[in-house]
Amino acid sequence: EALRRGLPVCWMDTMDEVELESLRALKPDIIISCGFGIIFPPSVLDLPRIGCINVHTALLPKHRGATPCAHVILDGDSESSVSIHVTESGIDTGALLAQQRFPVFPDDNSMDVYIASCTLAESMILEVVDTIAEHGMDSATPQPVEERSYDQRFAETAARIDWRKTAPEIACLIRAAYVYVPAYFEFRGECVSVVLASATTT
Repeated sequence: EALRRGLPVCWMDTMDEVELESLRALKPDIIISCGFGIIFPPSVLDLPRIGCINVHTALLPKHRGATPCAHVILDGDSESSVSIHVTESGIDTGALLAQQRFPVFPDDNSMDVYIASCTLAESMILEVVDTIAEHGMDSATPQPVEERSYDQRFAETAARIDWRKTAPEIACLIRAAYVYVPAYFEFRGECVSVVLASATTT
């Protein structure tokens, strides 16, 4: 879509000098990141005229880290948030520029949380950029120190079903794994993926 509209596209993978040169050539006023799994080095943080901001799909300071949509489900949270914050050298630790909550329903999976986050972020980002254009980063407020948490990246090993767990716990894992790697178990030497489950109590 960006290419179709004539916008320049830079592939950033290693953050080496060759890649950074293409970014410097754009002379950005601001850099906005979302779902970017690499910590920005000082060479990137100091590059834009105004600074860097990040869109994080969780209620910061809870669920800092690379895969918040899974951990929102794993923790049984009844709500999540889009948090737009100043990017700094820490992982999702920068001051908050905007934060809006949305409900997480009992049957939601990580894709539902992700889609809700994207929809909300789309409505928030332009207002945040307009505020920054008028006031700079002065409107940012430090994240509260209470309830802060950092979640490890949701890896394939975390998606393995342990049948010793309760039915609600297994169903929760399946819903959490959905957008990252399907929950799975092994049966007669075969790997069986599970993408939908519900648990009932008697």
